[in-house]
Amino acid sequence: MKISVSKIIYLLLSLMVFFIPMEELVGLGDKGSGTLLRYLGLLNMPLFFFDMLKRKQFHRWAWEQKTFFCFVVWVSFSTIWTHDLSSTQTLVFTYLSLFLFVWLIISYADTFSKISSLSIVFIAGCLFSWFLGRASLTGSAVEDTGYLRYSAGGLDLNDCSFVLNLGCLCTFMQVFLSRSRLRALVFIFISMILAYGVMSTGSRAGFYGLSILGLGVAHFLRTRVSKSLFWVLFIPFLLGAIFILPSTSVWQRASEGTSASTYLLRQKAWTVGLSVWKDVPLQGVGAGAFVPSTVSITRRETLVAHNTFVSVLVELGIVGEVLYFSTFILLLGAGWKQLRLSKGDSKEEGVYKYFLGLLVFLMFFPAFLSLTFEYKKMLWFAVGMSIACRRALIYERKI
Repeated sequence: MKISVSKIIYLLLSLMVFFIPMEELVGLGDKGSGTLLRYLGLLNMPLFFFDMLKRKQFHRWAWEQKTFFCFVVWVSFSTIWTHDLSSTQTLVFTYLSLFLFVWLIISYADTFSKISSLSIVFIAGCLFSWFLGRASLTGSAVEDTGYLRYSAGGLDLNDCSFVLNLGCLCTFMQVFLSRSRLRALVFIFISMILAYGVMSTGSRAGFYGLSILGLGVAHFLRTRVSKSLFWVLFIPFLLGAIFILPSTSVWQRASEGTSASTYLLRQKAWTVGLSVWKDVPLQGVGAGAFVPSTVSITRRETLVAHNTFVSVLVELGIVGEVLYFSTFILLLGAGWKQLRLSKGDSKEEGVYKYFLGLLVFLMFFPAFLSLTFEYKKMLWFAVGMSIACRRALIYERKI
């Protein structure tokens, strides 16, 4: 059987998606420069461009791709005025890699079946990371002001929570796509495992993201499936989430709000960052230069922005802020428009539009508010899948 270049690229892309939940767990060099995920990307890119030249077929970029590309160009320009050239150069490479990653997904996940397969691969990566990562290399508990917290995949606690949140979203998507009850029940069980993982990280932002996901699933059940199924499936899940999954400490952390000590530290970072930004409102201090530009004021070398809106604004100014968030505004607008017009669509199309077109980005909103989240791979994986979903709708209707 002849294996085409396209199939090799899709296989490597699937491996990249599988390793997102364990990005820092499997390394081949120094941390940050030698992860297996990065080497897979470097291996895939020459094949990608070779395949494009061979087929002489270039997909027209979506508006979201265009705005993201303009943002990457603006990030590159920031090397001219940056406060920290090495950090900016690193982020230029990071954003360029993310753009190519999104482009790969859009180009090769061009049917519903391939999109579904990638989501299942991501779920498998989440499970593998959680079970093996937590039990071995990164399994030690973190004591944080009396709260016992766990992570997996070598990821930060907050990053881990949103990786698992995205895994939960993909499992619910598979529940509604399943044609057999057994398959649906298996994915419901997996969603419970991943939800428990989110709770175990003790991340407030992750908890809020999971809550948004739960409300979104409830809305989908009630409006798109049936009210009886809503009561049979969602209510038991909700009761389990409230009384079984989280420990008391999770509810304590979630209810602290603005009184938490970590919130006060983050508020200080936002205030200092914005005061620095006022001197360079249009272009910012340069990509990745938030800490170097504020360290003389905060006297804390590791006090990052902990807010994506503030981080992008301070580092890349008003221009960067507009370009960056235009991508997500366009995605949300397109998703909302698709939902309004999708009443007569098939069940499959409705599921993809709701979960990949809209709900995924609402789920990430708490991360934008409390984390430096702008270059996280799970976020841009979701962006690529959302655009690919819209492309698949157009492509499969033409067949």
